[in-house]
Amino acid sequence: VASEPMKFFRLFLFGLLISCAGVSVSYGAPTQDDLRRIEDQLRKERKTQQEAERKSSQLAGEIKNVQKQMVRSAKAVQEKEDLLEKLKNQLEDLQKQEEELKKNLALSDKQMVEVVTALQTLALRPNEVVLLEPQSPIMHLRSRMMLNYALPVVKTMNAQFLKDLSDLSETKSKIEEQANKVKTTQAQLNERTSQMNKLIRQKTLLQAQYDATHKKSKKRVVALANPEKD
Repeated sequence: VASEPMKFFRLFLFGLLISCAGVSVSYGAPTQDDLRRIEDQLRKERKTQQEAERKSSQLAGEIKNVQKQMVRSAKAVQEKEDLLEKLKNQLEDLQKQEEELKKNLALSDKQMVEVVTALQTLALRPNEVVLLEPQSPIMHLRSRMMLNYALPVVKTMNAQFLKDLSDLSETKSKIEEQANKVKTTQAQLNERTSQMNKLIRQKTLLQAQYDATHKKSKKRVVALANPEKD
């Protein structure tokens, strides 16, 4: 038969083990209520553990999806940058063409003025022209015919240059409009990427919190299920 001191020591150890499990008991055998409280606490901790694990796993999937979206967004941004560079080169080429057309138009205007002036001179002062430039009547007639022929040609060239300039200006406007739209889309993509970066940081922090909760709950479950190991 165990001595009184030995009985007291055993009761003390049992009380200590139960205290480690978070249950306050009096000396003696655990009651049904004590056991139910331990079981309830175990169920709650397991539920907390499972819920934390589920949410952590869910967040991991969400983070992975956002990362995939970020990759697609980064690719789209790069494509917009390439397109902008292409449009910039097109505008530079059109600018050069426009300058060349303006030069040709100025030259055509000058030629047309010269032809018209010469024809007016021949028509208004034919005798003076003959005296200043002694040529045969046939040569003067030929000059008049050439000038009469040259005038519509120069007019046609002039009109074509004007049309080309108008078409080029319209093309430039369309390309500039497209470039502005691309810039707007690019800015939106950059903003979206920034927001996704922020979202990933938030989700990663939340996932770490759930992982910590899961780890702590797991330790509590082990402690409750195996109080003798504490």
